[in-house]
Amino acid sequence: MFLAEKCHRCHSVSSAGIKAAGKKKRARATDLTGVGPRLGAQFLLKFLKRGVKKKGELHSKLFKGTDEELQALVDWLLEQKAEG
Repeated sequence: MFLAEKCHRCHSVSSAGIKAAGKKKRARATDLTGVGPRLGAQFLLKFLKRGVKKKGELHSKLFKGTDEELQALVDWLLEQKAEG
């Protein structure tokens, strides 16, 4: 789902071996390894639907998939934990 929704255009997930594909440094956002466990499912579900802000800003892209696809993406992000 992460790749299908093109999240990798801005974000990397080093725990899954995914590097951000954005060519401009400005287009590259945070590595999402560990973000799921740190922020929690409810926050991520709302943030990706632009229903809550993080550091005063909404997510740059509105998730346009189904609720089931969003849940699958969030569940996957919850599994991405930093080593150590």
